Amino acid sequence: MIIDIKYNRAIKRLDLRGLLEGMECEYKVEGSELRILCPNPEHADGNPSATINYNNNSNKFGWFSCFGCGYSGSLPKFVSVIKELDEEEAKRFIVRFAAENYDGESIIEKYEVENSQDENYEEIEMPEIFEPIRLGKNSSYEKYLLNRFVSVEQIKKYNWHFCPKGTLQKRVVLPVYIDGKMVCFYARHISTNDPERKVRNSKHAPIERIVFPYDEIDFNKKFIWVTESVFNFFALKKLGLPNLICLFGNKLTGWKLDLLSKFKRVKFFQDGDAGGDELVFKAWKNLRNINKILFVDTPKKEDAASLNDLQRRKILLTLKPFKGKRKIKTSYDF
Repeated sequence: MIIDIKYNRAIKRLDLRGLLEGMECEYKVEGSELRILCPNPEHADGNPSATINYNNNSNKFGWFSCFGCGYSGSLPKFVSVIKELDEEEAKRFIVRFAAENYDGESIIEKYEVENSQDENYEEIEMPEIFEPIRLGKNSSYEKYLLNRFVSVEQIKKYNWHFCPKGTLQKRVVLPVYIDGKMVCFYARHISTNDPERKVRNSKHAPIERIVFPYDEIDFNKKFIWVTESVFNFFALKKLGLPNLICLFGNKLTGWKLDLLSKFKRVKFFQDGDAGGDELVFKAWKNLRNINKILFVDTPKKEDAASLNDLQRRKILLTLKPFKGKRKIKTSYDF
């Protein structure tokens, strides 16, 4: 089958660690293997008891095995369990991921590997351990959101919750909707900036085809503003920036590129780091024949949420067309 040929080509250039990160799977490197949580739905694995081979030169590449319950299998089986797909769809997911992250060709040219399954979203419910933010109670959760540019009206409008106990305790929680369905949630720890701990998403969240807030996008406009994180969104929304979305990171998947391709101009308020540079470059590389890509001159190591209102307004005035340089040299200084 064609998909098997594409899959065998894809795994030769695939960085399994990148794939795991893209699926929000935590891991620890142990020699030629990665220590991971067992994907067996019937195994409540509290401590990582499974390993997966990430050596591309091994004929066991992608093979996982749990020492606790004995559950094992191939990489497509692993992906099929995590993403709730059948194994053929899992192969397509892996092919698509490799094309988007490790190929030099246009993602739009490779968009035929997308399939109709990608347009289906499973609606989820808010877990019972989550509680709505109690406005006016002066709680640490309310204070955190107000300090991160989320207004009282936006706390109510976007149905912010918090988690007082369990594995997601001490987190503010934002439900994310697509076409009126709650498809995942974003949970941000209120007292740590540790990259390994600060953000959690609902299990099996289809982050590769989610933006926030999708249901507020005006497709009749000729432009769309794009930023990376949730709190960048609220910082910029405070300035009244129209038709604005956040990507939940700096990864541009085929689905997200297809969304951006619907507009004549795509305006980025990217983070001032290598990830922000790569985000703008990847958009230009794949959409340059469709859109005019613009970006702002974000200072190094800054983002929209780290600046004050006056600084953000000044940065917006630096908006200019992108000319294809992979590394953006910032010249802005306050």
